[in-house]
Amino acid sequence: MKKDNIINLSSALALFFQGKKLIIIITLLFLTYFAFAVDYTWTGGGGDNNWSNGGNWTGFGYPDGNDDRALFTGAGGNVTVNVVATIGELTINAGVNPNITQSNALTITNTGGHSGNFTIRSGTFANNAALTVAGTTTIGIGAGNSITLNNAGNNFQGNVDIDSCNNLTLNDINAINLNDTNTSGNLSVSGNLNITAGGNITQGGGNGLLVTGTTVLNAGANNITLTNVNNDFNPDLTVTGNNVSLYDADPLEMNTSTITGNLTVTCNGYFRDNGAISVTGTTTINTNGGEVVLDVNTNNFGGAVSISNATTVTLNDTNDIILGAISAANNLTVTAGIGGAGSITNNGALLINGNSSFTVPNNGDIIVDNAGNTFTGTLDFNASAGTISDIAVVDTTAVDLQAL
Repeated sequence: MKKDNIINLSSALALFFQGKKLIIIITLLFLTYFAFAVDYTWTGGGGDNNWSNGGNWTGFGYPDGNDDRALFTGAGGNVTVNVVATIGELTINAGVNPNITQSNALTITNTGGHSGNFTIRSGTFANNAALTVAGTTTIGIGAGNSITLNNAGNNFQGNVDIDSCNNLTLNDINAINLNDTNTSGNLSVSGNLNITAGGNITQGGGNGLLVTGTTVLNAGANNITLTNVNNDFNPDLTVTGNNVSLYDADPLEMNTSTITGNLTVTCNGYFRDNGAISVTGTTTINTNGGEVVLDVNTNNFGGAVSISNATTVTLNDTNDIILGAISAANNLTVTAGIGGAGSITNNGALLINGNSSFTVPNNGDIIVDNAGNTFTGTLDFNASAGTISDIAVVDTTAVDLQAL
């Protein structure tokens, strides 16, 4: 029986037995009990698996109120959220291992007497309907266990705290923020991480995001900002977003990715491509002493490509490519117009300690004339087919032409 029904029944009894003090006292006890937050602990003793069966919970009725907490602290087993429910908190303790099937919308709100938090530290959770969490979502099911919270209607309004899990899939109709609210160390995914959001994908707190497997981030037309200095994507990453800013404590490899704004990558070691990278805006890369190898022929860099602190740099572009400021301890190799037409231009200083090679298709231009350019090694200009249209070079040192 739900609380409202019990309150109505107790009120009716009070009216009927107005002169009976005992009934009045019982009524007041009922009203007092249900005026405050109620904890419901799953026992599974109701003869079925249904959330709405009060026999499966301690207390009166089942959790379905802003001030109710649903607790899994002892009994596990199969659980079916067979009704639409709104509660104030959902906590699943370690070692309990319930198998929860969410067949109806579940809202965890902070408008009642509780935090609106969702904490899962054991068991499984089949997210077959919209899950709304007003507070913090804490996932700590252990490095060997996976969880998929990918219903299209999910809305994680508070921080998402990844304590520990294997594979993790998250879907949010709005923005999603990864944070270490309830975690003393880094956010840890020992398998693959897949996040789809209808808003920005961001992170907060002082700890990094560690992903042992592949990482897939899709923010649509929104931004992705994961720049904590402890992040480690180890190393495969796929992104879809507007402005994308990433930091990796180790080398980084990017699979096929689409960035409709600017791309900014800082890593410690090489930065390589495993699929075509399309960037509408500028691309800024700092490898802190590693090589940059972006040599997939269908790469498309719309804005200037700037690279700092690299060893060797290799860039391929299916169309035109604009070279921004680039510093390389060794060689620079640039190929444009792989799709059939394109030129190489230069709007930032090229500081190349090794040799430099530039290749364009027939009738393509090679214009590397920034006033700050310094080519220490040889310069090599090539046409992949036919002839080069125009060449312009500025070098603050003596020019050593290898071939024309």
